[in-house]
Amino acid sequence: FRAWLSCFLMILARKYLFSIFKRSKKSIVDQLEDIEDEILELENDRSSSIDSEKQFGFRLLFYSFILYGLSFIIAYYYYWPKTATGKMVICTIFAAYPFWYSHFKVNDFLVYIF
Repeated sequence: FRAWLSCFLMILARKYLFSIFKRSKKSIVDQLEDIEDEILELENDRSSSIDSEKQFGFRLLFYSFILYGLSFIIAYYYYWPKTATGKMVICTIFAAYPFWYSHFKVNDFLVYIF
């Protein structure tokens, strides 16, 4: 009788107790919905990171223009030479710097591409 009882208890344990701990498989529809949710979340993260990169670029450009303008004002009021040659040198430096900077940025970009 004892052997029969222990065998019966083992069958019950396998059938009911192990099924509690056993993970049920998700249906294909549920798996596809989970994948779709993950894709939507990744797309939202990507769009928000692109927006933050655009904001960073705009701020960098805006503050560089402000710094450039302030440096010109400082040079104009404090370091402005008395002679025409000195004035021409200062104006040339401030007029040529943006072109010089963009030229080197374009060359770096072309070197990076090729």
